[in-house]
Amino acid sequence: MGSFFTLDVLGEPRPWQVFIRRGAPSVGYLAYKAYQLNIQAKVKEHWRGRPPLEETPIEIRLKFFRGYPNRLPKKPELYQQRVIEALCRKPDVDNLVKGAIDGIKGIVFKDDNMVVKVIAEKSFSHDPHTTIEILDAKVSML
Repeated sequence: MGSFFTLDVLGEPRPWQVFIRRGAPSVGYLAYKAYQLNIQAKVKEHWRGRPPLEETPIEIRLKFFRGYPNRLPKKPELYQQRVIEALCRKPDVDNLVKGAIDGIKGIVFKDDNMVVKVIAEKSFSHDPHTTIEILDAKVSML
């Protein structure tokens, strides 16, 4: 399977948000758009001005590393339990995926309907970031 590239986008991963139609955009939407622009800048830097792929099946592997929750217990067994509980809360991994793919779309591939496989996970890290790997999926489909 051919890998087009792997990159890390620094900053707290932000889930997809809907723009509030009446009035000003929400704080969550503005944070999501800033995250998406950050992804676009890094992807453009790695893609180096090549035209978007057309009619090539794409596989995307995403790892979302969020900042640890505040006020974690010091006891190891309570600490681990609290981290597991926090992982099972919002943001949903599918909304994180939407935000990342929307940041890549139009640069590496023309439309997100070319994405045939997505592997995604969320975790915690002391340095929040998103790892994006884009692969040519047609090799694995044969």
